[in-house]
Amino acid sequence: MAIDLQPPEGTPHPIPVTTTYQLTPRRAARAYRASHRVVFGVLWALLLAGGVWALLTGDLSFLVAGAAGMLTIEALLRLQLRAARITHRPITLALAASGYHQTYGDRSASLTWTYFTNIQRRGDFWVLRCSLMSALSIPADALNGARTTAFPAFAADRGLTSPRGQRSSITR
Repeated sequence: MAIDLQPPEGTPHPIPVTTTYQLTPRRAARAYRASHRVVFGVLWALLLAGGVWALLTGDLSFLVAGAAGMLTIEALLRLQLRAARITHRPITLALAASGYHQTYGDRSASLTWTYFTNIQRRGDFWVLRCSLMSALSIPADALNGARTTAFPAFAADRGLTSPRGQRSSITR
């Protein structure tokens, strides 16, 4: 892992940041859950409501629907991860003034900061939201040390901060 601690002219925060982290199937599944908390929240609420409904009426249909939804999402997630053939190869991530660049084996992706609509810290991940259903996740431990403050401060310098800055939220 490396970080350039010399800020570019006119920027008080260290950027670019370059880091490497390991992607595992378990970490990828946790990143997906962090990126799609609303979906999982709705399914948990449906499961809880189904449990209450079953206790009050004896009708198990809502409980079964909630459990089926949770199991279906988990099964689809596991199938997607299996199809992606995620190995323990390292991912190199570069965050620069021009944008986000990720390299994973022989694949790479680059996005400008204007592509992202929202950046939030969700548990062990930074979630870079592109749309309601599309997001990228960066493990928080990949941005440790000086990176922990450099990333949100850099986003603030770029005008991506939310007025709710206390919630580790960055919104464009």
